[in-house]
Amino acid sequence: MSALERAIRGAGLLVAVALVVSHVWFQLIPLEQVSSGSWSVFSPFPLGVIDVVIEPMAGP
Repeated sequence: MSALERAIRGAGLLVAVALVVSHVWFQLIPLEQVSSGSWSVFSPFPLGVIDVVIEPMAGP
């Protein structure tokens, strides 16, 4: 097996793992809390937390 074939397989595996992680991450987002004021979502990245704040838009 050549280095190019290993690189192609490695890239395909990386894409597959990224898809699984993103699907699991999106399934963990609590949609019932979207209407409340603010909440946090844990990110699959190390030490990552996403804070979501919902506020009304200011008028002109």
